[in-house]
Amino acid sequence: MQSPELIVIGSLNYPSGSAPTNRIHLYCKAINRVGGSSLVISLDAPFNEAQPFRYVGNYEGVPYCYTRKTLVRKNRFLRRNLDRIIGVINALSVIKRRQKRNKSIAVLFFSILPLEEIAIILFLKVIGIKIIKESNEAPEFILRGKKHIKWHTFLFKNLKLKRYNGNIIISDYLWRFYSELYPNQRMVKIPILVDLDRFKVSEGIIRGTKKSITYIGFIGGTKDGLDDLLESVAIVAGKRSDFTLNLVGSGFQGDLERIIKKVESLKMSETIQIHGHKDNTEIPLILAKSDYLILARPDNAQAKAGFPTKLGEYLASKRPVLITKTGEVTNYLEDNRSAYLMEPGDINEIADKIMFALDDIHADAIGMEGFKIAEQNFDYKIYSTKLMNFLEQVLQRPGL
Repeated sequence: MQSPELIVIGSLNYPSGSAPTNRIHLYCKAINRVGGSSLVISLDAPFNEAQPFRYVGNYEGVPYCYTRKTLVRKNRFLRRNLDRIIGVINALSVIKRRQKRNKSIAVLFFSILPLEEIAIILFLKVIGIKIIKESNEAPEFILRGKKHIKWHTFLFKNLKLKRYNGNIIISDYLWRFYSELYPNQRMVKIPILVDLDRFKVSEGIIRGTKKSITYIGFIGGTKDGLDDLLESVAIVAGKRSDFTLNLVGSGFQGDLERIIKKVESLKMSETIQIHGHKDNTEIPLILAKSDYLILARPDNAQAKAGFPTKLGEYLASKRPVLITKTGEVTNYLEDNRSAYLMEPGDINEIADKIMFALDDIHADAIGMEGFKIAEQNFDYKIYSTKLMNFLEQVLQRPGL
């Protein structure tokens, strides 16, 4: 068998993106470092303006292409949707050409629109290419709390899961869920991944007189518990003024406006700073310059099933982390030893833990213990062989 190749395809911001971009990038790097090859195909044109990279390129050894042959989305509705169709056709052409050179190809779907997915699946089935699913969240009908779960599960199993030849699972919760629907030998568990080398920062670490607490992620929505975080910080700010909270990331305009109004209503404009989107290359220094890093996820279906990629990046920075006890967190982290663990949804308890951490003389040591956890459990290099073995098993398995 030829050396396996993993092609990741979807509506992707690559190489400039957030947690999903980082995760697929590390899948590809993991495969590359043990003799495989990889390619990232984006079906989208996700940017509003020109970027400092071209629509075809190579990022840290991973080749990529935008099959619309542009990075900037068109303003006109008809032209935009015509480009979408052209992008899918070009993607199929790219895959077919790769298959002529290498018969050992598997395609991983990541964040892809339903109609595009169906069209590409039909094509891949015809030409005999295996398809892998990546499961980092619970299915939509669970997240939305739909009624008649058994019926939704039946349809999910028979209309969706049967399309795929393998499934990459991020958490124990999802492993248990999919084990009841899908053969275990077709699954592999890969937790959050991080490239530790990316977070080696040796210069420019100057911290302010006030202690800084930093959140990096989506500014808006309910996934990361920003409302709980803001209200907890307001409680702390009512008792002391020796810290700031930095919110780093992008969000939809409506979400940003709501967060800004909430900060103003809490009279926290001087304590809470919203910094907007930062490039991937800027994130390591931002984390290293912070005194603390925080994530206040609520205890909901999304948190139970998922595993926040940003936690790996937080821990890799060697800074002490404050995080709520949701999902996989307590499987790896110990309170007041490798992180500061907080009860989700309890703003008073979160506030108390923030104040405790601000005064803790062992904070730097806790940050180092957290780094060791990342080094032992989340370094993408650890999973290179495991991921390659899974890819080979998928390719060798008979049937489509």
